[in-house]
Amino acid sequence: PPFWEERDGMYVNVLTNYQTGTRPEPLTGGIFADDMGLGKTLTLLSLIAYDKKFGGHGVEMEEIDDGDAGGRVDSGGKKSERGGKGKRATSSASRKKRKVDSSDLSSGVDENTGSSMESRATLVVCPPSVFSTWATQLCEHTERGSLKLYMYYGGERTRDVEVLKKYDIVLTTYSTLSVEESQFGSPVKEMAWRRIILDEGHLIKNADAKQSRAVRALNSKRRWIVTGTPIQNSSYDLFSLMAFLRFDPFSNKSYWNRLVQRPLAEGDAKGLERLQVLMATISLRRTKEQNLLGLPPKSVRICHVDLLHEERELYDRMEEEAKKVVKNYLNDGSVTRNYSTVLSIILRLRQICTDVALCPHDIKSLLPADNVIDVSNNPE
Repeated sequence: PPFWEERDGMYVNVLTNYQTGTRPEPLTGGIFADDMGLGKTLTLLSLIAYDKKFGGHGVEMEEIDDGDAGGRVDSGGKKSERGGKGKRATSSASRKKRKVDSSDLSSGVDENTGSSMESRATLVVCPPSVFSTWATQLCEHTERGSLKLYMYYGGERTRDVEVLKKYDIVLTTYSTLSVEESQFGSPVKEMAWRRIILDEGHLIKNADAKQSRAVRALNSKRRWIVTGTPIQNSSYDLFSLMAFLRFDPFSNKSYWNRLVQRPLAEGDAKGLERLQVLMATISLRRTKEQNLLGLPPKSVRICHVDLLHEERELYDRMEEEAKKVVKNYLNDGSVTRNYSTVLSIILRLRQICTDVALCPHDIKSLLPADNVIDVSNNPE
């Protein structure tokens, strides 16, 4: 592993000076940070499918042709089959025959821990909005029936560990794990997973959040974080990811602060150097600009669309009133106190440009009536 050296028959961590006679175990997992649209979900499905077929041992791979695909998706014990055409989940490197040793697999093979709850199932944790992506990719890009998927979500989810052990992939959400974080007898907590994948893994950036504690407590040696934005606010976001990956010593808060966070804050070059070595070691990021897929260059065209007469009339009136409102705020020095109102006005203007139907039904009531007649001099 990085930051370890062999000295006189001992293994020394160059950061903490900790010494041991046992060779440190390599990190099985990491941060998968490919740019959006480059197939992160499909890549991990390929890993799961390959690992199930070959088990991480040296095997002779045969050339695989394209064919019918389709996976089995189960939810709450109900089974259904979906079919489609697509490519089998296998890497492009598997097109040629070659001998593959277990060291070639990033997932590796763990020794048996003796736990009665061990399984070959992969737990995928993701927001509910990503469920359909995993199910669709599974059905389109794997052989029919080769991988079984269970949706561990909702009130009817199973509470039996043995049921989950029958599946290759178990999909659940961060909120579900948060609910079960303090529950006794939760099957996802009792299971020894083959691997755990956190899709949209930046959601655990707050190390003290309940969902972050829940995923850290899960039992698996192979841990993957999938996110295109591992750092969102500051470098401290990475600490929670290191804690989930269990990559010592960076998974220890005091060591993280001493080795990375504090040096970065003080402008010490060593902090940045350690962070760069760390990210280069445990993360993989490829972007569209690298042209790995042979995509054509992106072109941007601006098309001007004229508003309908009614839309233009409504927009002009709203714009005029908006200018008056904002001008009054500026004169009063109260823009900061009323920023939500200003943003709301801008939103209404954008909605009119898109479609008037998006605006509230009473939007015209926000405008002064244009048919009011001054009758102050003629009350009758």
